[in-house]
Amino acid sequence: MAPSETAAPPTPSALPRWNALAWLAVLTLLAFTATRAAFGDERWLLLVWGAYTPFVLLPAYATLAYGLARAQRALTLLSLGLVALHLVRVVPQIALRAPSDARPRSALRVATVNGNGWNERPELTLLPLERQAPDLVCLQELSPAWADGLRDEGFLDEYPHQHLVVREGVWGMGLLSRYPLHDVRAHDLNEAPAIEAGLTHEGRTLRVLCVHPAPPAGDLLPSHLDALRQILAWTEAHREVSAVVLGDLNSTPYSRFSDAMRAYVSDAWELAGARGFGHTWPNNGMLYPPARLDHIYVTPSLGVAHAELGLPGLSDHAPLVADIVLRDAHQP
Repeated sequence: MAPSETAAPPTPSALPRWNALAWLAVLTLLAFTATRAAFGDERWLLLVWGAYTPFVLLPAYATLAYGLARAQRALTLLSLGLVALHLVRVVPQIALRAPSDARPRSALRVATVNGNGWNERPELTLLPLERQAPDLVCLQELSPAWADGLRDEGFLDEYPHQHLVVREGVWGMGLLSRYPLHDVRAHDLNEAPAIEAGLTHEGRTLRVLCVHPAPPAGDLLPSHLDALRQILAWTEAHREVSAVVLGDLNSTPYSRFSDAMRAYVSDAWELAGARGFGHTWPNNGMLYPPARLDHIYVTPSLGVAHAELGLPGLSDHAPLVADIVLRDAHQP
């Protein structure tokens, strides 16, 4: 090389392979994160990206370690930002929280159960659920086989107050209660109807909304988003009263919908101090990343003393059970 010539800066193709892979990973994570921040969950890929927040940002830990080891400041700082975002979103889901009421009065035990409309053995889900003895059950995917199972296992006798919409496939719904239900009505929530009802517990009237929006898959995405908007509007309208929203929301705690719901209600799994992610789906060997799709939400006048998962049987969803307690008027 002549003395007057200067060395050309290295091109990206000349970078070490691992360096290039680290930058590719970080830039991809940043691009998806920024795009979702700008456009929310209105596109399927962005919705899935947000739903699996605990998993999709994990590569940032590897790029952070690589950046520190190679003393690459820019890579380290960008990776650190992604790691911080991951921790902020995920740690509250797995940290042990204090129960909302250490000494609850008589609790109302509620359960949301997606029984799987194609499940021909509902008793494998109902028998374990019977031992958990919920007072109120929101049942999704109420098929003729499930209606037969409820009758054969005695659930229709145990829960004399019912509103059942039996359908072939996965769009049936049912609300079963040991306590009298009043002002029962069905809402058009696109594929599966939502069931709204009132019941009285310890002298206080509670409004209950049992829901099952369509999954955000293919042509059902617009229906899914519209149903979530309707559920959010109902929740906002009932935020000042004692109300419970429960069902298979087909939405994870990291969705824009869940963030919006937290302005008006609390997630029972989080409020109860339950440990772990509480993943309810999938089961039976389905090869998808786990997620918490089934939820119980309560308004501020209600607390949650305990929450637990049930046994799914042959369903692809595990039941979610929570003990709801009344808060005194002066409690925040």
